This record gives sequence, C-alpha cells and structure tokens, in this order.
Amino acid sequence: MLDFFYLISRTLLFYLMLFKLRRKRQRIRVLFLVSELSKWKSQFIYDLLEKSSDFEPVVAVTQLSSVHNGKDPTRDDLDKNYCFFKSKFMNAVKAYDNGHFLDLRAFSPDIVFYQQPWNLSKIQHPKAVSKFALTFYIPYYLNCYNVVTIDYNLEFHKYLFRYYVLNKEWESIYRKKMGNNVIGLGHPFLDYFSVEGNFDSKYVIYAPHYSFSHEKNINPVNYGTFLDYGFVILNYAKMHPEFKWLFKPHPQLKSSLYKIGWSFDKIEHYYQEWESIGLACYDFDYVDYFLNSRVLITDCSSFLMEYLCTKKPIIHLINCDCKIEPLENSKKIFDTFYKVHDKSDLLKYLDEILINNDDYLFDSRIKVLDECGFLGLNSSLNILNDLKSLLKR
Repeated sequence: MLDFFYLISRTLLFYLMLFKLRRKRQRIRVLFLVSELSKWKSQFIYDLLEKSSDFEPVVAVTQLSSVHNGKDPTRDDLDKNYCFFKSKFMNAVKAYDNGHFLDLRAFSPDIVFYQQPWNLSKIQHPKAVSKFALTFYIPYYLNCYNVVTIDYNLEFHKYLFRYYVLNKEWESIYRKKMGNNVIGLGHPFLDYFSVEGNFDSKYVIYAPHYSFSHEKNINPVNYGTFLDYGFVILNYAKMHPEFKWLFKPHPQLKSSLYKIGWSFDKIEHYYQEWESIGLACYDFDYVDYFLNSRVLITDCSSFLMEYLCTKKPIIHLINCDCKIEPLENSKKIFDTFYKVHDKSDLLKYLDEILINNDDYLFDSRIKVLDECGFLGLNSSLNILNDLKSLLKR
C-alpha cells in the first residue's frame, strides 16, 4: 500500500519537476548513467544534445553492483570506460569512487537516462533518483521476444517518467503492460545503420549470448547456446582461415562461464583462441564490423534486430530450452533467419553461405526489413524533439 501511495506522489512530483524545468533559464542537464561500455547505445542522442542550446549532456560512469559486492570479478572496467568518454572529449564524471556509489544529486541532473534495469545501486536506482530528476529509459537491447517481467515489471520500471521503445507497434504492446509512459520513437542505435556508405563483406561474426542452459546459470530467457556450439564454431573457424573471423561475445559471457565452474585460465584461453585466429570486439563500437561483415552467427536477441538492418544473412542459433516465444510482430523477421537447431544445421548453413555463396533468404529478408521500416527512423532526433516538446522550449 505504501508503494502505491508513493507512486502517486512520485507522479505528482514528476509533473512538478517538469513544470519547474519549463521555467528554468539555464540549459537542462541530462545525465546518462553508464556502467558497461558495451551497452552504450546513446551516442547520437548525446551528440544532438551537445549541439543544442537547450541541453547539457553528461555521462556518469558507475560500477555494476555485482562487481561492487564481489560477485562478478570479470567486469571491473570503470576506469577504462571513463577514459573512453574522456578520450572523445565528452563531458564525463565518475559516479563511483573509492569503493562507493555517489548520490547522483551531486551532479545536479534534471534528467537521468538509464541503459539497463539491473545491477544498479540503491542510491542510483530510479526509486531514489525520481525524487529529484526525471527518469528516462532506453534499453541497450532491442526486444523481439514476448514481453516478460524483466521488460516491464521490475521495481525499476515503476519509477520511470519515459520509456522509449522501437516503434508504435512495440509501444502498443508495452502500454498494455505499463501505461502511457511508453513511447515508440525508435532506438537510437539503429540510426547508425541508416548512414550511407561503401561497405565490404569481410567478417564472419560469432556473437554468443550468456544465457545458456545450466543449473548454475539460471536466467529468465535461455537464449544462449554457447555450451552447444562455442567450440564447434571455433573449430570451424580454425579450419577456414580464408575467412576473416570476429568474436563478439556478450559482456556477461565470462561471468556466466565462471559461475558454472570454468576457471579464469580456461575462460581466457578460449577468448585468446579467437584472438589468435581473428579479431575480438568487447565494447559497443562494433557497428563498422557489422556493416563490413558477411554473416552473423548469434543467439543474442538484440543483435537479431540490429543486424537485420545490415541486410546481411543471420545464422540464428536456437536453444530448445528457450523460455519465451518471438513477439507476434517479430515472427516474420525470424522467418528470414537461417535457424539452427543442431550441429548439422549449423555446419550446413556455414557451408552454404560461406563456401557456396548461397543466401537464398535474401529477397524475403529485404522485403521484411522494408515492411518493418527500421531504417531511416531518425530515432535520436525523434527523442530530442520529444524532450523539447515536453519542456516546451
């Protein structure tokens, strides 16, 4: 009951804050809370805000709570992430210092953008931040499966002022679960794929998800197939050095392997095997690799939607234990993938696409991509205009 009354009072507080921001004469301070560089998907929005006379963007680099409490020693990248933003001459601050999470009030934000709903400290969670700033959310991932609890019904979601999703179809689905704070204006990361250019078909990309089936790796989705195909694909790559290979694992893959009993040495050895035969990419800066690739081999749901925009073929590794089904909107998209259910499927499609140059789903893939309208959305500009409309400036 207390939560209910708090949510009502928080809604009133949001609109009081909005009223004050409309009267504010200084630039609106927009803070992006970033804990994993590999999930930084808002560069276009940051750049637009920086060029605007109405806004002052800031990146606040923080730590994952799982790293802070010692449960995940594989992702301690705070300083690396901070230095990345500074190297791009961006306005960056540390929101984690000397082993402590800092209260975001210290940075005087008017708006705070979140990239993920998990691994947040209490002091930086929307429940705390919504008391003094408008809370916005752009998921780092593009959901193409049925909406589940992690997409709409965590405590995180209750304290959001705005939640941006892919388009009006996705907005309709999410609004039935959450309410009118969901807006379908596109995902800013897809703006990268609307840039015209001359691209090569160089790389064969393997991008495994972390959510493989294992009693010590419990998760709500079970997309992952790494335990089934991780070494099969590595061995195939070793047998075919004539192709340029790129390893793009989910940032949580190391942590999941460590959880199920792999030693640090075993994990590092597997990663080094890929680095010895090709390239490896461990951060968000993979768009050029996607655009200059030949095919993507993945079980990662977000990459399915992103890579579709390259118009290149996708070999979709399917976990028979996957707990959710594709969204109705996504089923026609999934039908344009080369679906792998076992090792023989995988080897067959690798040979057909790479050796025989047979991409027989190309025409259907282009047709579906045109129907979905993911390219040319100008999502970042849409979001900027939404901010301006809210503030009426």
